[in-house]
Amino acid sequence: MKTINGLAKVLTVKEQDKDRAEFQYRDAVFHFEKHAKNLYELLKKKETMESKYAASLSNKVNVDDLRYLGNYLQSIRPTIIAEQARVEKARMAMNERLSNLTEHHIDVKKIEKLITKKELEIKKVEEKKEQLFLDEISLRQYIDNKDR
Repeated sequence: MKTINGLAKVLTVKEQDKDRAEFQYRDAVFHFEKHAKNLYELLKKKETMESKYAASLSNKVNVDDLRYLGNYLQSIRPTIIAEQARVEKARMAMNERLSNLTEHHIDVKKIEKLITKKELEIKKVEEKKEQLFLDEISLRQYIDNKDR
């Protein structure tokens, strides 16, 4: 019984660790989604500006407008590269937190399985004791009835 109580305490601690890891994973997913959305928006802007730039080259357009579009495209590239790095970093953190969460989940399942196994062992021992007790009672009844 003491081992089950000890395992129950360990299970509580492991479940708290798992909950903490799950929170960290959700937080990492949030950050990844935020950076991925920013990257998507930047790429969308770049694509729009490139199409405007291509259309401007084929049409008669003011040189200043053409220069503005070209400068904008040049200035957005480093921003996109930096955001891609942030997205990759967030993805790595998210995957790391996911593996951490998986490890904690496995630990919880192991402890639960140990508790179940111990409870089953205790139940078998109690059933065996009960069977021995019933055998002893029936043996006494037999002996008592035999003497009559």
